[in-house]
Amino acid sequence: MKKPLLVAAALASTVCSAHGLEFHPIGTAVGMGGAGVANTTGAYAAYWNPAGLAFSKDVSIKLGAGAGAQIGGSLANNVDRLSRLSDPTTGSLDISGGSTTTNLQRVGDAVQVIGLLNEIGNDKKGTLTLGGNAMLGVQIRHFGFGVFGTFEGGALPEPDLTNIAFSGVTSYAALAASIGATGTVTRGTAFFTAAQISAITAAFGGGTSGQDIAYTIEKQLVASNVTNISAQSATDSLVKLGNSMAAGSTAGTLDQNTSAIRSRALALLEYPLAYGYPIDFGYYGTVGIGGAVKLMQGRAYLSTVKIFNSNSSDIVKKMTGTYQDSLTWGVDVGAVWKYKMLNVGVVAKNLNSPSFSMTDLGDSAGYRVRPLVRSGFSAEVLSWLSLAADLDLTKNETALPGVKRQSLGGGLEMTPLDWLKVRLGASTNINGGDTALLTAGFTLGTPVFSFEVDGGASPDSGTYKGNSYPREAMVNFALSSQF
Repeated sequence: MKKPLLVAAALASTVCSAHGLEFHPIGTAVGMGGAGVANTTGAYAAYWNPAGLAFSKDVSIKLGAGAGAQIGGSLANNVDRLSRLSDPTTGSLDISGGSTTTNLQRVGDAVQVIGLLNEIGNDKKGTLTLGGNAMLGVQIRHFGFGVFGTFEGGALPEPDLTNIAFSGVTSYAALAASIGATGTVTRGTAFFTAAQISAITAAFGGGTSGQDIAYTIEKQLVASNVTNISAQSATDSLVKLGNSMAAGSTAGTLDQNTSAIRSRALALLEYPLAYGYPIDFGYYGTVGIGGAVKLMQGRAYLSTVKIFNSNSSDIVKKMTGTYQDSLTWGVDVGAVWKYKMLNVGVVAKNLNSPSFSMTDLGDSAGYRVRPLVRSGFSAEVLSWLSLAADLDLTKNETALPGVKRQSLGGGLEMTPLDWLKVRLGASTNINGGDTALLTAGFTLGTPVFSFEVDGGASPDSGTYKGNSYPREAMVNFALSSQF
């Protein structure tokens, strides 16, 4: 038994310290928590693990497509909330030339703008990720080839919390005069706590004049709070605004603010030629080894969306606005040990770290697809029940700079009827503490022709375009034929 295990261990050790692009599960594996390394032997083996071709003795064809999205944190919701306010970079929130009523309304809007920018900056999980795939796989005995297309795009905020000072006034006295916070201002309906009022008062110079400013702005937020900003977020905003007016402050004004959403994406077409070869170890089972050489056609995207006067759908629309095409090649290798009812597999993809140019987009580093290693097992415990699980052995880079993913997932497949298969599973990112993705799927038909549907959704919800959706969701469809 040691020899087959050594083959798999040696393969994994060659690149176990590398980091790679996120692995995109496809096909029926999606319904089993993304587990397909050890149990894929048909038309998708050239993508999942070329070693699976070592155990194929027939011909199969599979055509499929899928899509997915992940709403991280509150980025999309906060961008939509910001879209309810005027764009401060146009000078619309200047408070030097209007009436006290107009100026006070603009101050209230500025408080909400800075509060939301601060929330976006503090939301470390505030991202938006999109994914998709389109696949045509063909397997003829031990050979596999096809066209495997994937898309991965992500958006990260770049909030500017330096250029936040009020436009049009440079002193506390000038601010008080512009919004009518002079004389003795009586407090109206409470929006802030007493402690929050004290913090705001101190930020605007303290004393009666600072308190008058705090009370006046509080009245405005009670009267108009279109973004439903919280009292604490408004307090944090006002403290920042007050400090930006203090002597010696280097803060720029709101009309100079450069806050933006930066997105990065890669659409990738892979054309692999794969082969799997079985090695019989007698009593100790059979080890399949396989490899694939693939042509890789990439389209790299890089874009920046102004955070003001935009909504979350604009992030998606402009994610593929500017791009650069390039061509390269890649190498995948894998191994599967089959022992009675048990399969253990490992695959290493993109061993040569292929990269795609982005120089035309102003990014000299380009989009590098680093090696990844994924392991898995499967077991046919009963004639109608099989189990499978996969684990990423590498922490894999995603479309989002600095965000890595390491997936663990598994599930089961039941065959209650000759023409029906049902799958259940779950997966999670063990590197980032994400909520588990619950998965399911089914197959209708016979091996000669079948239809597959698989998908997954997170039990947690996120907000996009004002509506609540699962924080992460995906779906895959496929038509399959084996003969």
